[in-house]
Amino acid sequence: MDRRTFIGSLAGGLLAARLAEAQQTGTPPLIGLLPLGSPADAYDQALVEAFRQGLREAGITEGRDLELEVVWTKGELKVAQAVVRLKQRGVKLLIPVGSTASMTVKRQAPDTPILFISAGNPLGLGLVESLRRPGGRGREPSAWWFRSHCGSGRIC
Repeated sequence: MDRRTFIGSLAGGLLAARLAEAQQTGTPPLIGLLPLGSPADAYDQALVEAFRQGLREAGITEGRDLELEVVWTKGELKVAQAVVRLKQRGVKLLIPVGSTASMTVKRQAPDTPILFISAGNPLGLGLVESLRRPGGRGREPSAWWFRSHCGSGRIC
């Protein structure tokens, strides 16, 4: 399984349960995806498309089941600004890509669920309390983490 397929499939699966809960309100939840890079770069754009493909494969339809806002980021200040804007819009889940973005999102939005993608060492960075129990309120975790090189079907 290649990296793009893995990212898309994993993200779609993780979001499915969260979206089922949010659909009870009748309004699609806002999900903020904060990829590093540029929409002009074919590789960067392919990763975002893989994420969207994973959502579709999980039966999740943009516009009906969720509103996905992709905010391209380069640097901590850009991430922080994006988080403020997304929080003002009522974001239900933030998905930063990379260690710097993940640390910024956790600092800026401690009460918003976060899916960290390629976040290096989340324990060493202080992103999670432990890998077994990443942290959160009650039984529901507020942080999920995976590295794109873990291998098929493994969240690590």
